[in-house]
Amino acid sequence: TLEETVKKAQINQAETLPNFIEIENETLSVNYIYSPYLNLSGDLFNYWLDEDNKFLYGYLFDCTGHDLIAWRQTAKIKTIFNYAFRFYDKKVFKSLIEVMNNINEEILFQMDTDSDTSAYVVAIIFKLEYEEIELCRKLLGFSTDNYQEEVLDVSNAKEIVFCTDGLSDLLTLDNIQNKKDDITAIFIKLKNVFESNTK
Repeated sequence: TLEETVKKAQINQAETLPNFIEIENETLSVNYIYSPYLNLSGDLFNYWLDEDNKFLYGYLFDCTGHDLIAWRQTAKIKTIFNYAFRFYDKKVFKSLIEVMNNINEEILFQMDTDSDTSAYVVAIIFKLEYEEIELCRKLLGFSTDNYQEEVLDVSNAKEIVFCTDGLSDLLTLDNIQNKKDDITAIFIKLKNVFESNTK
């Protein structure tokens, strides 16, 4: 039945989320909010430390919709992101720009060949080293234009938040029960910021 299919999809989508206590060390801790609008979400994300625990990598994206079609899209797009980052890890891609361009090409191809994927995707990818963060962000799947990379100094920041528009919508509401969209956010708390800056 449709109800059983949605329930299985909910379980599958929840199993793809990072573990809450997965990343916490002397320099940072990472937490998140993930609250689908209905049963399923068009938002998805991931984050992880590299093998040397030096860099925090991650991505966050928002697809149109909150249903089974959105769930299928997020699963496909997450697979594309994961493959692209594997190539980055193996030095096939040399920069986040190359990662994002590859992801965009794959999503353009998916949208051309899959009738279910007639939607937009907004995404951000990041690489955090203790005092600096590199970002690529843009609408995916509509243009072959190359992406730009931004580098921000976060040496004086206490926290970095990456979120979809559902969180900003929530800030205007008086109750989470009144939400109108999926709510997803990654919270990166930077520890010992002031101590390191005074040494």
